[in-house]
Amino acid sequence: MFSEEERNIFIEYSLQNEDNLKISINSALSFRHLRERIIRDFIELIEKSLRKELDELIDDWTIDNSIKDNIFEHWNGVFLSKKTWNQDYQIGFSSEKHDAKGFIIGVAKNEKVPHIDGLLEKLNNEYRQGSQSNSWNWYQWMDQPYRDWDNEEILIMMYNDEATDYFTKHIMTIVRIASDIIDSQIKTNSANIKAINSDS
Repeated sequence: MFSEEERNIFIEYSLQNEDNLKISINSALSFRHLRERIIRDFIELIEKSLRKELDELIDDWTIDNSIKDNIFEHWNGVFLSKKTWNQDYQIGFSSEKHDAKGFIIGVAKNEKVPHIDGLLEKLNNEYRQGSQSNSWNWYQWMDQPYRDWDNEEILIMMYNDEATDYFTKHIMTIVRIASDIIDSQIKTNSANIKAINSDS
C-alpha cells in the first residue's frame, strides 16, 4: 500500500503536466478492469490446482466455479462436491460481500437438508475453530490478506501465483477431514427419503 509520502509524490508527479495527469487518470479508471483480469487468471489457476489434487482421489468429484462468470458478484465461489452428494453439501470458499470481498471457507449446505451431526466438532478439533449457519455446516473467515481481493498485497500474490497453494491446501485439508462424514450423512438422508416414500 502507498504510504502518505509515496501518495503525495504520485500526486505531485500527476500534476506536473497534462500528459502525466492523463496517465494517472487512465490508470485509476483501469484499475477495476486490471483487478478483474488478475482475479480471473488466478481463479483458473486455483481450479487447475484443485483438479490435479482431485484426480488423485478415487471418487468422482465436480468443481463448481461461479466466480469466473461474475467476479464481483455477492456469494460467488469455488466449490467441490462428489456427484453422489447432489450438491446438497459442498466444500469450498465464497464471497460474503460484493466486490470480491469477505471470503469464507468451509462446508456449505442446501438449506433444505440437515446439518451433519459431528461435523462442526470434527473440523473444530482437527482443523480450525469455525461457526455454523443455515447454509454452512462449518465455515471460517479467511485469513488476511486472502479475505478481501481489493488490495495491493493480495493482487500481487495472485499475479505471481503465490496464493494458489494457500487456497488449495486449505480446501483439500477440509476435503480429507469432512468427506467420510458427509458420505455417511448422504446415506442417512437417502434412507430417510425412502422411508418417507414407503410410508406414503
